[in-house]
Amino acid sequence: MVGQLGSETGIHERTDSTYERAVLGLKNYWWPVLSSKEVREKPVPAKLGGEDVVFLRRSGRVYALSDHCAHRGVPLSQGRHEFKDSTTITCSNHGFTYDCATGVCVAALTDGPDSPVVGKARVRTYPVEERKGIVWIWMGRMPPVPVDQDIPDGILDDDNHVLVRIRGLSDNKDKVRPGNWRYHAENTGVGHFPVLHRYALSNLLNPLWAHTTGAGTIVREEPDGLYVVETAEGLAKQATYPGLGVWPPARPWRRFGIGRFDEKAEPTTVSMRLPGIVRVTRFPTDVSVYYEWWVPVDESHYQLTQIIHEKRGGIFTRLWRYLKYRAYVTPLIVHRLIDQDGAVVQAQTKKAIEDDGANPMSRDFRPDSFPLAFIDLCNKTARGEVQGGT
Repeated sequence: MVGQLGSETGIHERTDSTYERAVLGLKNYWWPVLSSKEVREKPVPAKLGGEDVVFLRRSGRVYALSDHCAHRGVPLSQGRHEFKDSTTITCSNHGFTYDCATGVCVAALTDGPDSPVVGKARVRTYPVEERKGIVWIWMGRMPPVPVDQDIPDGILDDDNHVLVRIRGLSDNKDKVRPGNWRYHAENTGVGHFPVLHRYALSNLLNPLWAHTTGAGTIVREEPDGLYVVETAEGLAKQATYPGLGVWPPARPWRRFGIGRFDEKAEPTTVSMRLPGIVRVTRFPTDVSVYYEWWVPVDESHYQLTQIIHEKRGGIFTRLWRYLKYRAYVTPLIVHRLIDQDGAVVQAQTKKAIEDDGANPMSRDFRPDSFPLAFIDLCNKTARGEVQGGT
């Protein structure tokens, strides 16, 4: 299915719609939240979509439960694995012991083996799957779809090398990112790139542009899902702005052939899909595809899951890729650009809270057609949500 989305998409007003109600995320989708290697026998606490969750591994399998004992609310992440041959977790307060698979209380240690509470108390469990070394969780109330349905095809392709960076729950340096996940979605696309990222170190030699020409948006059904795709007829490397002059100024090293436009180069394309994923082709290198999930933590925090894939290649290709990413691509491109985006998301969230959702996007600013189309897609097709609003 391919359809044009124009000005009828509507302006991003803070109205009662699926998108506006999704402050804590669209929960009837699989979210990538942790690296598999981070989940061991010891409980790992997390806040996701406003809910406290604890992850742990038993007999090689990952489980996720509500991180509050059903008795007095003590965090189960402070509990212990008292019965080593079982798939249980025991609360550190009164010894309520829960089956991790069902959430049912199977023992209350300080009340004896015949405690009447056994089988009555329970905590919520969450469906969990592992793919490509990533823990995926289903936070919704409807029955989960197969996890592969929510993972883009290229990530699951065994011929591809997959790099994963989860900046959030388990990263003590980054922790969670301030801001609401929706403002990161609204800041996606080429509309911000030539200004916000122009002076990033990695872009000093790149041929950045002034603006796109013929900007538009289409909705396209692909084998792995429905995408909103940003389109453009071309890029203007410089432009004359009435009464102001030419922008951007030419960088002096371009006269030596460094950072010049390659008119024949395959363009980078940016697209989004639900529940909050951006895909960028030919980024951060010409042979890679970049994905970014915005995973809600609470109303004003989110975590970033970054997944990059490219063809696996031989031993020398893999060695060169490792050195390239360690020395240059990861610190100077992936991290720096995302940190610049993060500062904007934080500021927008703060302003929205202060002004009760002021500063909406404008249909008169043509690059806004892309995030507005994503909002429209959310309002019309989000899984398991009451549809309505624009």
